[in-house]
Amino acid sequence: MAGRRLEDGDVDDDWPRAGSKFHHSVGFGPLTIPDSSVMLDLEPDRMLKLAVRARPLVSAVVVFSLLGDGDRCVVSFEEEPTNRMIGNVVRPVLDPVTHVRNHHSLKRLADFVETGRH
Repeated sequence: MAGRRLEDGDVDDDWPRAGSKFHHSVGFGPLTIPDSSVMLDLEPDRMLKLAVRARPLVSAVVVFSLLGDGDRCVVSFEEEPTNRMIGNVVRPVLDPVTHVRNHHSLKRLADFVETGRH
């Protein structure tokens, strides 16, 4: 991917190997920052663990858990700040925005799974 600007949704060639990245942006409208999340661990059909960040201050570990069968699946996730001190300071301020973002992200995931489009 060298030589071109990485876009939202781009993934490293070796995705989903531990250490590989997918690329996204953080922010709204013209106030977005290109960023990436790093694969930490994967248990196919069960769990996905990512190191995520929202530069310049916020970084966290997110664990997505999947429970289901061939007909349906429930996705849940837990997000814990990497630096608890910064997390404790920014969490009360960012929680409402984070809730909206997480809801939107899960809705996009459901739409993608159900229709194949995002």
